[in-house]
Amino acid sequence: MTMRSMTKSTLQVAKVKVGRSPTVLQRVGRSRSFNNKQVVSNKSDLVVEGFPRSGNTYICGAIEVANRGRLSVASHFHVAGQLRLAEKLGKPCVIVIREPIDALSSTMVYHRWLSPTAALIWYVDFYEAALSCESPIYVAEFQRATTCVGEVVEEASRCLGIGMRAPSREDEAEIRQYVQNAARVWTRHKGGVLQDRVSYPVAGRREEKERLEATLTRGRYSRLVGRARHLYEQLVARSAEPE
Repeated sequence: MTMRSMTKSTLQVAKVKVGRSPTVLQRVGRSRSFNNKQVVSNKSDLVVEGFPRSGNTYICGAIEVANRGRLSVASHFHVAGQLRLAEKLGKPCVIVIREPIDALSSTMVYHRWLSPTAALIWYVDFYEAALSCESPIYVAEFQRATTCVGEVVEEASRCLGIGMRAPSREDEAEIRQYVQNAARVWTRHKGGVLQDRVSYPVAGRREEKERLEATLTRGRYSRLVGRARHLYEQLVARSAEPE
């Protein structure tokens, strides 16, 4: 890892720690304009949050397309403070979650500077906040959210009492376009290669992702990986609990 990557990873850990504060997040939301990022506020109908590369954009796209902008959705900050602020404001949350090694390796392909330790600290910090969140929450597991998004949105609507419309099969092309457009915006904003930004699987990334998966399963990361897996199992079990 280069010195620049080490510095950026260290800064990311600092951002995760600062991002625990709902007060700081509110100030950030008031002072800056983001692309598809939105801090939860009194005007928000719903929060959709999870670790990066876990289906955040796909679920947001499904809700946006099906409801034609009728709902205000706060999303894409990927920090604990968003959930704590939602709790403070009494806003319902959809928590998206992906198996840790899968999510972490995908995020490290996306953010090439991110170290395994920084990625694991980020994952654990976010889902510890999700597990203790006292707002009404619905947990959407990645595989199901990306293959049965209509069912997931319908269940979330019923569970959280939001009354949002679920997308149909006829909406799939528009949802994919939403995801592609989000990737293009971030490529222009952050730089890099479009295929690294897009949220759908892309040929050519598999080999790098497998290399990163092997790195993450080495013994030196076992404690953090074990904690991440435990959080994943607890939250997925919660999603399976009867209403």
